Amino acid sequence: MLAEPVVHFEDVLALAYRLSPLDKIKLVKRMADALEQEPALTTSSVIAPTQPSEPHWGQQLIALLDTFETNDWQAIDMPDVLEWLKEQRAQQDQKRRIFWEGME
Repeated sequence: MLAEPVVHFEDVLALAYRLSPLDKIKLVKRMADALEQEPALTTSSVIAPTQPSEPHWGQQLIALLDTFETNDWQAIDMPDVLEWLKEQRAQQDQKRRIFWEGME
C-alpha cells in the first residue's frame, strides 16, 4: 500500500494564487462544501478563543488612571501652557544666540 504524499499548506496556497479568478471561486466553493460535510470540524472546536492570563496593558493603564485623585489639580496655580512654551523657546533662542556670538 502506498502512502499518500504530504502536501504542505504553503504549497497549496502558492498553487491557488496561480488560478484564474473563476477557478479561485470554484476552489473556495468546494472547500466550503467540504467543511460543511465534516462534522468534526466546527468553528468553536477549531478556533477556540483564548482568554489572556492577565488584562491587556491598556486596561491596566486605564485602571491605574482611574485610581488617581485629580480634584486637587484644579487648584494648582499653573501658567498658560502656550505662554510657558513661548517663554521656554525664547530662553533657548537666547542661549543659542549667546553661544553663536561667542563663536565669532
